[in-house]
Amino acid sequence: MRHFIETHFGTVLIFACFAGLFLPGLPEVPSVSVVVALALLMFVSCYKLRDGGLAAISWRDVLVFYGLRYMVLPVVLWLTARALAPDWATAVFLL
Repeated sequence: MRHFIETHFGTVLIFACFAGLFLPGLPEVPSVSVVVALALLMFVSCYKLRDGGLAAISWRDVLVFYGLRYMVLPVVLWLTARALAPDWATAVFLL
């Protein structure tokens, strides 16, 4: 199955888009499930995990990275922008 998806990725993607648009019963699916599925898919694809490779990940390192990336870095950039260009500080923080 994996080989088929890798060789015919465009076809599978188009089929998945049409199936998502026309499948009945989608209102019963919780809206958060789509976000969780996409986040898990991006996480697994970025780490290039193969067949159950989630156990090999250092979860502490992952949490430290995302904590630094999405909590500490924006605050540091905001403080720097506030010192250098106060009018742009909020825009830098939001970006």
